[in-house]
Amino acid sequence: MKYEFLKADITSIVSLPSEFIDKYMLKANGDYIKVYLFMLRNAGRLINPEIIADALELTIKDVERAITYWCKSGILIEKEENIAKIGSGDDFEEILLTKNLPTKEELEEARRILNAANELYKRKENQENIMAEANTAKEDIKEQAEIPDKNSDENTNQTDGETQAEPKDQMREEEVKEEKPKLPDRSLVDLPKLKGDEDFQELVFCVQTYIEKIFTPTDTEKLAYLYDVVGMSKDLLEYIAELSVQKGKKNINYIERVALSLHEKGITTVEAAKEDNIKFYNENKAVLKAFGIYDRVLAPVESRYVKKWFDEFGFSTEIVVEAISRTVLNTSSQSFSYADGILTRWHNNNVRTVSDIKAQDEKHDERVKNAPKPANTSSKSKFNNFEQRNDSIESDMQNKFLNELNKM
Repeated sequence: MKYEFLKADITSIVSLPSEFIDKYMLKANGDYIKVYLFMLRNAGRLINPEIIADALELTIKDVERAITYWCKSGILIEKEENIAKIGSGDDFEEILLTKNLPTKEELEEARRILNAANELYKRKENQENIMAEANTAKEDIKEQAEIPDKNSDENTNQTDGETQAEPKDQMREEEVKEEKPKLPDRSLVDLPKLKGDEDFQELVFCVQTYIEKIFTPTDTEKLAYLYDVVGMSKDLLEYIAELSVQKGKKNINYIERVALSLHEKGITTVEAAKEDNIKFYNENKAVLKAFGIYDRVLAPVESRYVKKWFDEFGFSTEIVVEAISRTVLNTSSQSFSYADGILTRWHNNNVRTVSDIKAQDEKHDERVKNAPKPANTSSKSKFNNFEQRNDSIESDMQNKFLNELNKM
């Protein structure tokens, strides 16, 4: 039987020394070989043990042991001064080297290959970013155009004195009417000025490392807008990038949305952002638990309700959980609109504590108790409306009928 190797483009080929196969590979275990090959494949990119472990489905300790093994074998060099930099200044590619340092000619050849590969990579990135932005726009339009189900629980009649929940479309109209803080004009971005800003260059490098992608010009402009025009600090933007990656969002568009959201809240430090993140996590966790939701996260429309309850109304977790408990008891469902109706009424009545809720309940019970009761009139039905038989009339008719028979 004959075999043919899969043909590949020159810019996507990884060169593996024969010496590695003949000498080093035979003594290494499979995981160590996988780590070495993955590092060799990503020699022109910025990687770390966490990225390797995630890609190869290994533990970080396994990856670190593999790297230590190859360093001891002498085919990986971990000293900083032995990392070759192709190019100059901030425009360089970092590569992991084998035991022998490359010659000047080999570096020039590597530069040519890397430039060609990066050009293809950037084109691909541009296409992916365009598609991502288009998909994001479609999702936003879809969310805004959602029409609530006519048979949904929004029209559920509330008991125990709770007011009927306001419709979702009404809530969206109110949200649209809310005036958001005005953001600076994006045209104020001045990239040439930022070329000499070491903090910004370090920020670009850091965010690219987090999202594992090389920035397009558009990506750089978005980060420059947040840093230089909006005025967010380098540390805060690095934290936002780290947080976004932890949530599985490795794109600059998501980072920008989170950053602008924090800016609208007036958050300017990493400490304040961490507190806001913890608060957000605890609030969402409490809402999910109160509704008995354990198999999913909040949908966008549900998140808007939660944001309204905590950020706009300023309710504590205790108050929101109480409203949800009443919702579940009265409707036996996970109705966010019903809970919103309760919380809106409490907000309008200036309810802030559990004692305030108790006072509201007592007033309601008193009103129900003192309400005038309707007169006890018999309800009309088909049976009640049926005209009873008149025995005297039937008797007269019978006598007339008998008289007529006698005449015959």
